[in-house]
Parts: sequence; C-alpha cells; structure tokens
Amino acid sequence: MEPAPDPTDLSLALADRLARAAAPPPPPARDAASIRARLDAGLRHAYGQRNPRRRHQLVALMFNFLTLETQTSTAPALRAQTGLSASGLNEVWRALRETGLVAVLQRQQNLRHYGLTAFGGTWLLAMSRGEPLPTPLPTAYGGGGPATGPPQPLRP
Repeated sequence: MEPAPDPTDLSLALADRLARAAAPPPPPARDAASIRARLDAGLRHAYGQRNPRRRHQLVALMFNFLTLETQTSTAPALRAQTGLSASGLNEVWRALRETGLVAVLQRQQNLRHYGLTAFGGTWLLAMSRGEPLPTPLPTAYGGGGPATGPPQPLRP
C-alpha cells in the first residue's frame, strides 16, 4: 500500500502547474524560415491564396520588402529568385497589387517600381513579428471591414 501523499507536496505541485500555465508563451521565432511561414499562412488565410506555388512567389516578393523600400517589377534578381519570366513576374505583382499590400510608386516605360501601401507595411510588420493581423481587414483587401478605397503608397 502506498503511503498517503503529503499535502504540502501536492500544493507545491499545484502551484508549479499554475505558474507554468500563467507564464507568457515564448515569443515567436524571427528567423527567415519562420517569417516566411507566417507570410504564407497570412496570404492563405487572409487573402484566400490557395495555390501553394503562387503563395511561394508572393511570399518571396513580400519578404524582400523587409529589407528593400521599393522593388522593380521585372528585375533580373527577382526573376532568378522566383523562377519566373518577366510576364510571369508581372502576373504575380498584379495578384499582390490586388491584395492591397503593394502599389505602383513609379512607372518608367515597361518597368514599374512597387512599394508597400500603408496597410501593407502594417500587415508585413505584424507578420514579421508574429503579432495578430490588423483587424478588421478592409473589404478591399478581402476582409469584412469597411472599404478604405484604393491603397495608397507608403511614402518615406
């Protein structure tokens, strides 16, 4: 027969369990792979991007905005990074523009220079930090909130 447990030990065990439950969760990882995974999930859930190949391409372009203020639509480095032709890359930019996260800042003949919209900057910052998405998403961006009109480019 087992000896009766000591009530002091039980209360210590309960206190330990309660302390662990009340402890804040660890902060989200901020390495490149974790940020890319959150961008992927955000594009899938908030914007209904179900095609994994297209999401991968959109994630690559959005990830670049963490270090670049603007991106040129068909730059050779972007074509190499995404594995797309110039026309394919323009299709991806169009899809990203439709989400309201980016806008054309400047046009030069066949080239477009893209930058984050104000909402796109907020969205990307939340995704990179692992914070909840800004809510409600405006209807123009696939959410149920009030429409805010066309996206405005973020100016320095």
